Amino acid sequence: MSGAVMEWGIEILQAVLIGALGFFLQRRIKGKDDQAAAHEAARTKRDLLSMELSMATADLAYANAMAIKRGSPNGEIEAGVAAYEKAQKKYLAFLSEQASEHINH
Repeated sequence: MSGAVMEWGIEILQAVLIGALGFFLQRRIKGKDDQAAAHEAARTKRDLLSMELSMATADLAYANAMAIKRGSPNGEIEAGVAAYEKAQKKYLAFLSEQASEHINH
């Protein structure tokens, strides 16, 4: 083979190897970006559920304080308990989902 053909073959081989390397690096970076986005979405959901649970706890505490102040409950406690139980159920379901995903990955 002549020197020009050999150089041409080496240049093609270099281009193919660089292209393949770029492809695999890009794929790996995209996978990490996707994973980071999923973690951020989970953190956001956790924060919102935690805030909902805190608000339900505050509502229940307020209902208890008003019942004590008036000397008898006025239906507020039942509504507060229902809101708390609903928020707690959603938060615990989220924690179970996260634990399941962590175990499976």
